[in-house]
Amino acid sequence: MDSSADEVLRRGAERLAAARRVIERLDLLGRWAAYGRPVVVGSVAYGLVVEPDVDLEIFCPRPRVEDGFAVVSQLALEPGVWKVRFSNELEGPDPGLYWQLRYRETASSSGVAGEGWKIDTWLLADDYAGPRSSDLIEPMRMALTPETRAAILRIKEAYFDREELRGIDVYRAVLDGGVRTLEEYDRWIAAHGPAGLTNWRPSLVP
Repeated sequence: MDSSADEVLRRGAERLAAARRVIERLDLLGRWAAYGRPVVVGSVAYGLVVEPDVDLEIFCPRPRVEDGFAVVSQLALEPGVWKVRFSNELEGPDPGLYWQLRYRETASSSGVAGEGWKIDTWLLADDYAGPRSSDLIEPMRMALTPETRAAILRIKEAYFDREELRGIDVYRAVLDGGVRTLEEYDRWIAAHGPAGLTNWRPSLVP
């Protein structure tokens, strides 16, 4: 790999470490374990963090609003948590209970507040039949190489803070479409379009 690939991988490793600190500081896995089986999914699970996001799926026998709020009401008291959103999607196409927290690490000794994080959490039934992000973790880990990891991180960095970019589309483009640059990605997404709810798995495993 060239030095630029080494650099983008270094930045990715730093962001992954920051995400793991957030998970630990808020004890997200420990808190949710009282009501189900929590799994860290998405970019943190794959080691492809660019946006300051943490995604969780919690599987339980029956998703209950009161169980989720038992966790979230305590999280809302944590220093740095400044916003909470809730959505009951049990009757929707992706049935589950959703909470989003906004968290900012408290000011350091220098008086500078830390980065703001978005924490997306889905409470799902054990027999949930829709696409599970947790089912994508192992295929992604098997398919990724240093080259494809660096390509994904570069594209995600270039699109940083642009709502039209979705990680799943970048993964499809790089791992199945052979995309390596931002320009190639722009052409690929124009031709293939974004995926909706999908059970996509990478087809190329080294």
